[in-house]
Amino acid sequence: KDPDFQTKEVAQVKRMHHLLRSSGAPFCLMCPPAPLLKKQWRSPNAVISPHEYGQYLNVSHIHPTYSVVPDRDAYIKKTYCYVGNGFVLPQRKPVKPHVETVHRKGVTKKVSPLLVRRKDKHVKHLTPLGLTVAVAEQHNKNLNT
Repeated sequence: KDPDFQTKEVAQVKRMHHLLRSSGAPFCLMCPPAPLLKKQWRSPNAVISPHEYGQYLNVSHIHPTYSVVPDRDAYIKKTYCYVGNGFVLPQRKPVKPHVETVHRKGVTKKVSPLLVRRKDKHVKHLTPLGLTVAVAEQHNKNLNT
């Protein structure tokens, strides 16, 4: 309906980034991977995936809300991270990602378990728990030193 919707969305991300920078507080703005962001704005500071922070969670960790999320965030989902005001992403401690084989229209693909069933697609928008634990641990260390 709106031919300029992509340009408007990029402008919204730019505005949010500007507001976060002007706050002075460390921040990490996470966005789905979008070539348009790179083209109309800039490259992200980092590209992450939930499985890269899985070791911050206990071996017996299961997602508290969604059973489709593999234990210890062991799934692949590329995410762009734009950081500022001194925010530093924690060291990555990956676990082996879980993938499922799907056969559709004569093509076999390996995909994240969050993308296998259409009803579970909303789960891919969650912030990875391993990353939040890693950020909390990192900032707790910084506060105590």
